[in-house]
Amino acid sequence: MNRCKKLILTVCSAAAVGLCSTAVSFAGDTADSVVLNEACASNTAFAAGDGGFYDWIELYNPTGEAVDLSGYGLTDDSTIPDRYVFPEGTVLESGKRLLVFCDAKSSAPAGQLMAPFGLSKNGETLLLTDASGKQVDTMTFGAIGTNVSYGRVPDGSGQFAYLNMSPDAPNQPEDVLRTAVDAPVFSRTPGFYDSGFELTLSAPEGTTIYYTLDGSDPTTESRVYTGPIAIADVSSSANVLSARTDIAVGTQMSPITAPTSPVDKGVILRAIAVDAGGASSSVTSGAYFIGYQNRASFYQDFKVISLVTDSSNLFDYDKGIYVLGKTYDDWKNGPDFDYSTPTWETPANYMQSGSLWERPASMQIFENGSLALTQEVGLRIHGGATRSHNQKSFNVYARSSYGASKVEYDLFSGTVHSQSDGSVIDSFDSFILRNGGNDVQYTRFRDKLNQSLVSDRDMLTQGMEPCVVFIDGEFWGHYEITEKLSDSLIHDHYGIKKSDVCLIKNEELDEGTEAGYAEFTQLYDWIRETDFSDDANYAALCEKLDMQSFMDYMSTEFYIDNTDWGLNNMAMWKSMQVDETNPYGDGKWRFILFDTEYSTNLYGQNNPTDDSFALLMKQECFLSELFSAVCKNETFRRDFCITFMDMANEHFAAERVSSRIAELSAQYQDVTIATYNRFWPDWPGGRFAQSQYSSETQQVRSFYQSRFSNITSALGRTLSMQGRMVTLTVRNDDSCGRVQLNTLTPELSGGSWSGRYYTDTPVTLTATPKAGYQFAYWETGDGKKLTEASCQLTLTGDTTVQAVYTQSILGDVDLDGDVDVADLVSLQRYLLRKDTLTPEQAAQADINGNQQLSAADLVLLRRMLLQ
Repeated sequence: MNRCKKLILTVCSAAAVGLCSTAVSFAGDTADSVVLNEACASNTAFAAGDGGFYDWIELYNPTGEAVDLSGYGLTDDSTIPDRYVFPEGTVLESGKRLLVFCDAKSSAPAGQLMAPFGLSKNGETLLLTDASGKQVDTMTFGAIGTNVSYGRVPDGSGQFAYLNMSPDAPNQPEDVLRTAVDAPVFSRTPGFYDSGFELTLSAPEGTTIYYTLDGSDPTTESRVYTGPIAIADVSSSANVLSARTDIAVGTQMSPITAPTSPVDKGVILRAIAVDAGGASSSVTSGAYFIGYQNRASFYQDFKVISLVTDSSNLFDYDKGIYVLGKTYDDWKNGPDFDYSTPTWETPANYMQSGSLWERPASMQIFENGSLALTQEVGLRIHGGATRSHNQKSFNVYARSSYGASKVEYDLFSGTVHSQSDGSVIDSFDSFILRNGGNDVQYTRFRDKLNQSLVSDRDMLTQGMEPCVVFIDGEFWGHYEITEKLSDSLIHDHYGIKKSDVCLIKNEELDEGTEAGYAEFTQLYDWIRETDFSDDANYAALCEKLDMQSFMDYMSTEFYIDNTDWGLNNMAMWKSMQVDETNPYGDGKWRFILFDTEYSTNLYGQNNPTDDSFALLMKQECFLSELFSAVCKNETFRRDFCITFMDMANEHFAAERVSSRIAELSAQYQDVTIATYNRFWPDWPGGRFAQSQYSSETQQVRSFYQSRFSNITSALGRTLSMQGRMVTLTVRNDDSCGRVQLNTLTPELSGGSWSGRYYTDTPVTLTATPKAGYQFAYWETGDGKKLTEASCQLTLTGDTTVQAVYTQSILGDVDLDGDVDVADLVSLQRYLLRKDTLTPEQAAQADINGNQQLSAADLVLLRRMLLQ
């Protein structure tokens, strides 16, 4: 009798079991069970049967009998043990191996096994249980390189190492790249807890655990672990990093002030294991927050990001990237010192950029108090002038040198999608933790507001989501998780190969080749010397540049009155290779909207009465040259006027904007005031923080309430409009059809929509009936009927137009509302090829519903008339 054992093999993320992205393993008693023998999370060399390269897991049976794996299998979530089910009859013979490929988007190659998930290059924990759910074996690997595996040497043993991968072959000593010293394992998952507890650390026998509690890198000089560590609420302890005041240039009138009371804190535990030979494991890091259920609601509402790094990386005099540091002192004491230098131009460590000023950090992201991601990353200070603020922005980089080349996690909660295929973007090379930019001491949501209002237009806007950041366990305030401008951003949104992207930022090459930059400079020169009043020249420009993208982009910047824009904060991109299968791969330049917060009444400037067209024309820059040049063309002036008025009427409609401001104001209020008090306790923090926040919110609201009439008048002057502004009201029954107005699909669920337009430019209306209806005509307020579903309407005064539909009647080929001999004649002439039918007519003529028109339909129609 062959006694086979049934097993459940479970794969769960390191985050799910409270482990960080470090090399950790448990070698259980494997003498009488199948073991997890080897795993690879980045395979580009070993092909499956279909030629694909997938992650894989190898099982090995060291026992003396076969093991039946039927019924249960693999999962990447320990709470769902049946995401992949082993086929019935899957048996692993004694001394044999079994490969299971892993991929979330592919089906199993013929004759092979495929689990519906991938393995993370940042590390995974593999758990082996029996049919009753009892743990039999587990193995956890940390950050892993391409074509490198983690496994037992020799097969089935309790010794682990990182290997040159050997799928379905013995793990040999010569395959070993480095012997793994298993990192310490924490008894509780990092996260938020209602009350304190004792935390135990474990590591393999023969190793010593060293740990720190201040975020510093653990070494053999650190504390030796001898017993459980008390994890408690430490928020009342003295501020350490938050007490630093060498993080910006202060003045006598505006000194840099530390928080006046202890900031919220968490316990940061970092640990290593060292064996008898002195070999050290990688670092395990964990952040623990106690008692936050009774604190601000934003800890539950927002993602919380813990950044842990040795404090010297941020605050060391020589190499710290967050402080004035040596760079500042060298300048202040040197020949280039100028006391009148603005703070945002003052040399300092935090003003430095490039790879030499990138520092390593361990990042943990929490959602609803639970650990969602652990990853080693790189940090740089982000921004231009805003680097000089107390609270600084960070660029966050995933790199293979830190363990994983991508942050494979949905940073934006499903709200950011690819324009090329509609999929959620949930993998990132890098991203920004942004401090609000110039709006840092005000609403902190201006940029979010502006971009969200126009995110559906023909330009790229940045995904954003608020979060709370802790650095080495100390509250660092509100940040906005923001997509970073890069070739990866273009690839993710538009499906363009990164190697084909040319990205111009502030008129300089940001990503791509010199050939791409040469194309930009040639375009710039050509624009300067070309007369675009000539329609042939304008048509040639439209072949080089996506004109709708340009018009949408310029309309937005003009409307919001962004005065830190033109030469600065401009970005455009193109694909250097034409791909006819991709509408965005046509080689045309397109535009990116970013850093828009220097607008909408910021600093009491950027007033709603500003003529932002005139302000741009005062600059010498690509955008002003281009806009001035194309304004000489009649077609552009007409199309731009329509685009601008569409967006002014719909995207910047006072009621819509007011609703969005109310939503963001409520969402950001508490976390903004907490951030005020953390970095600017005297002002805007302190006892007037609430009124300051309310006042700033009202500044934005009042800008939008007053902007329409001022900026549309400036539009008329700029484009030399001779007509006047009139009101167009469109009425429609949404249950019957959909209406498009110019570049808009207006919100008509209430039955009507109104906007104002110049009489110089006719508007275009298009009605698309829903199934069961057909378009009849447009009826104007004076009783005129326009029978074309798509038509142009010249406005001479306030106008109301109604879309009228009739219910479709099968057999009503001429769409006159009756089925009669005329319909029979129409169908007969079509079948004799003497006439054509519109798609709407053809739908009514298809009597038998087979999607084809034939003599059979003619016979059925004749029978209908004889009844």
